[in-house]
Amino acid sequence: MNQQSDFPDILFIAGLGHSGSTVTDLLLGAQEGIVGLGEINVLLKQKTRSKFLGKYDKYPCTCGLTPSDCPVWGPFKDRISNSGDSYGELYKSLIRNVISTHPECTVIVDSSKNLGALKKVYRYLQSSGFDMEKKFKVLHLIKDVRSFTQSEIKNGNKRHIFKIFNKWKRTNVRFDDFFNEKNLSVLRLSYEEIALSTHKSGSKILDFLKMGENSFDDNISDSMSHIIFGNKMRIKNSQRISYDYRWFLNAELSLYYALWPGIRKMNKEWVYGNLGDK
Repeated sequence: MNQQSDFPDILFIAGLGHSGSTVTDLLLGAQEGIVGLGEINVLLKQKTRSKFLGKYDKYPCTCGLTPSDCPVWGPFKDRISNSGDSYGELYKSLIRNVISTHPECTVIVDSSKNLGALKKVYRYLQSSGFDMEKKFKVLHLIKDVRSFTQSEIKNGNKRHIFKIFNKWKRTNVRFDDFFNEKNLSVLRLSYEEIALSTHKSGSKILDFLKMGENSFDDNISDSMSHIIFGNKMRIKNSQRISYDYRWFLNAELSLYYALWPGIRKMNKEWVYGNLGDK
């Protein structure tokens, strides 16, 4: 495949699970020229593809149609069900579906999150002649370690709080190491900044995407994203982001946080130090 000069820019949302990628994808999809696709990786990855194909229409796409009827995901279901295409060829096919459905699209959001997916997308686009320097960008989404830990515990993680803290630190550092290794164009924002200072954060993302002339729309219900996999909040009829403050009441979390100065320092800098005075 030659240069993908007709491809929109790609914004990859990188981060841990339970860090707000789905709601951020929806929010970005409310902006003119941006279409979000949710966690693409679960359908492209061979190990998870058949599992999710089996419940393809269990929930609607965020466009309001069943995935089978969605102009983006409908044709794609047949493609992945009946072909042995590579990860890269499937990725290209999905982008082509978006281009044909939304010719006005200038940015596609892939919120697959995990580092393995990021590496696959990077390798495919780079080998395809995609202009990685100008057209591939990463939003590193990070969540307050205490809120992240609360979400992990709520979702069945029974490991000690210290181990969950360490998972948060280790994984985010690995992301950062990869960004630096590949010299990627990265904007780091926290879910707290996006949820509690939505317009300011959104304007910073638009500047990062070189779309700063657009006014930021913080109404999620305006989203043009086509998300069929991700956090179930995608099917709720919300208009604005709401923040879950329940972790404030977890005294045990606060105690362990106080006992780990390195985590406190990283949390302060990486979670609450991204907006500056802009």
